[in-house]
Amino acid sequence: MADGHGSETEPPRGPTAWRFPRPLTLAAARRRVPLTGVGRVNAAALAKESSNDRLVSPSRPRLLLVEDHEPLLGVLGEVLDRAGFEVATASTATEAIDLLVGRRYAAIVADCSLPDLPPLDWLAAARGAAPTTPLILFSGLVSLQDAQRLTVQFRALTLLKKPCTPEQLVAAVRRALEAAPLQ
Repeated sequence: MADGHGSETEPPRGPTAWRFPRPLTLAAARRRVPLTGVGRVNAAALAKESSNDRLVSPSRPRLLLVEDHEPLLGVLGEVLDRAGFEVATASTATEAIDLLVGRRYAAIVADCSLPDLPPLDWLAAARGAAPTTPLILFSGLVSLQDAQRLTVQFRALTLLKKPCTPEQLVAAVRRALEAAPLQ
């Protein structure tokens, strides 16, 4: 046992979804040690839930959160979970695309710049897999001109500049869900 919160065994490979039934500490996220009660689910297992393939439950819309910086991914996942969303996460474009295939999400919240694919390729693949899903982009690296071009080209509802506050993130997601037609 690492510190009473989880084991130091190798985490499962491939796209995953995190469920946060209790607070995730930043220190635990940095160590990449799952906390007791946090369920990490392989994307293949998640995809088999087709009978439970709801886009929006009455109380917990499902989001796909994509961020390559894993400590930030954990913190943002916790923020969105506490705000009442079911959150599936991916740390690469490839994982995100795998999670988008065969699953529906109320919205995609994604970093523009991921290490495995250029932004134009990754966002085109995401739009191909989920053409009508509301898209909220965030980045700390894109210029204002690039941000405007990406927002228009990929029909993103919002582009948040990193760092953004938890309140800004949650408000952007809620606005996107209110503006989007129910699928």
